[in-house]
Amino acid sequence: MVDHLRNSHSVGLEDLAILVLDEADRLLDAGFRDEVHQVVRAAPRARQTLLFSATMTAGVRELASLSLRSPVRLAADAAGAAPSTLTHEVVRLRGAGGAGDRDAALLALASRSLSKGRAIAFFRTKAAAHRARILFGLAGLPAAAELHGAMTQAARLASLEAFRTGTARFLLATDVAARGLDILGVETVVNADPPAGVATYLHRAGRTARAGAAGRVVTLAADGDRALLKAVARAAGVSFTARALPPAALAKWRSSVASLEPDVAALARAEAQETALRKAEMEATKAENVIEHASEIAARPARTWFASAKEKAATKETARGAAKEAAETLEAPAPANAKSRKNEAHKRKRAEAKADGAARKRGALAAESAPAAPAVRGAKSRARALREQGVSPGKAGRMAVAAGGAGSSAKKKRDAKKKIAKAAHAGGGKADDGGDAALTPRALGPSKVYAGGGRSGKLRAPASGRTKAEAKKFARGGKGAKAFKSKTRHRRR
Repeated sequence: MVDHLRNSHSVGLEDLAILVLDEADRLLDAGFRDEVHQVVRAAPRARQTLLFSATMTAGVRELASLSLRSPVRLAADAAGAAPSTLTHEVVRLRGAGGAGDRDAALLALASRSLSKGRAIAFFRTKAAAHRARILFGLAGLPAAAELHGAMTQAARLASLEAFRTGTARFLLATDVAARGLDILGVETVVNADPPAGVATYLHRAGRTARAGAAGRVVTLAADGDRALLKAVARAAGVSFTARALPPAALAKWRSSVASLEPDVAALARAEAQETALRKAEMEATKAENVIEHASEIAARPARTWFASAKEKAATKETARGAAKEAAETLEAPAPANAKSRKNEAHKRKRAEAKADGAARKRGALAAESAPAAPAVRGAKSRARALREQGVSPGKAGRMAVAAGGAGSSAKKKRDAKKKIAKAAHAGGGKADDGGDAALTPRALGPSKVYAGGGRSGKLRAPASGRTKAEAKKFARGGKGAKAFKSKTRHRRR
C-alpha cells in the first residue's frame, strides 16, 4: 500500500492522491496507529485527502490534524446522534442475567417477534456467537449464520452471502460486523451482550434504519447495564422503550437451553478436535513449504509492517547499529598492500605528467603569441577609443587594424602577404606559425571584420597568380566546391 501511494503517478494521478480512511477510529484503536501515520507520511504532499468516520473520537481528531490542512467538515447527522427512524427497546433480565437467561431471551425473540424479516444479533465474544449458532440449529429455529474473527475469510464471505440473499434469516456476529456492513432489509439489531460503550452501541445500531428506512434496536440488559443505557440516552439523545417477554415463553426456552447443554458440549468437543486436526495439517503443510522453498523464503525482506511494537523497536535499533557500522567502515582508510601502493604511485605519476604537459603547452602558446601581443593590445585600444568617439564597431575595428599597419613599409606588407599566401596554399589554408615576425597582426594588414566588431580569424592574402577556381578554393579554406552545405555560411566565408 505504501509503495502504491509513493508511486501513484503510475496510475495517472500525477499530482493528486486520494487517501480514503474508512472507519479510521477502529484502525487507531486496534493498534494500527503507527501504520496509519506511515501511510499518511508516504502519500504525496500534493493530494486530496478524504477521511470518513462514523464517530469523531479523539484518535480521529488526531489523525485529521496530522493528515489534513484546512479541512472542510461535512456531517450527515449531528455528532453521536441516532437516526430519527430508529426505535430503541430494552428487555430487562431479572437477577444476574447470566448466559442461560440471555440465550433464552434471544431464542424467545427469534421464535416470536423476529420470526419474520432479517436480524443481526451482536455478542461480546466469538465463543458466545458460535454457541448461539449451535443453539439456533438444535432448537429448530430459522437458519442462522455466524460472523466473527475465528472464521476464515472464505467462511466469512459465505456467511455474509447467505445472510444477504436470505438463505440465513439471522446473522450472529461479534463487533467485527458492527462497522462498514451495509445489507439492505435488516429490520432489527439485537444486543445479546451489551456493547462496550456508546460508540459501539451507535455502530451496532447503524446496521439498520439506513438511508431513511425504519428499524429497531433491542438490547438485553441486566441490572448492571443500566449505567450504559443512561450514557447512551444522554449522548445520543434517545429514549428507550421497555419490552416485556411473556414469562411462560421465557421459562420454556430456559428449560430448552438447559436440556440442550449436553449436545452443545458434545458439539464443542467435536469441533475442538476438528480444529486441532486442521491446525496440525496446516503446520505439517507449512513445514513442507519451508523445506521445499527455503531459499525463496530466506530471500524475502522482513515483514516490519506486521511486527509488534517490541519487534519494530528491535528492528530500528538493529538498523541504527548497521548504519553506524557502515559509516565507520567508509571513514576508515582502506588496508594498504603492495598492489594498492603500486597503483597509487602510477596514478600520481600519470597526474604529474599530465600537469607538466599542460604547463609546457601553455608556455609554448604564450611564447608564440608574445610577439603579436603588443600589436593586438594596441589595435584593441584604438578600436575602443574610436567606439567611444561614436564610430560604429565594425568601422572602428577596420580603422584600428589599418592604423596599426600604417607604420610598416609597403615592401614588408607585400612580403608578409606573399609568405602567408604561400604557407596557406601549401598547408591547405593554414598559415605557418613558426614564429616569424611577418605573421604578427601588424604585418598581416587589414583583415575582414564582421558587423559585430570581431575579426573572422581568416587570413586575407592577394589572389594574384591564381586562376579563378584556385582563388575560390582558397576562399573556402582549401576545400572542394561541395564542402559547404549552407549557402549562408558559404557567403559569410
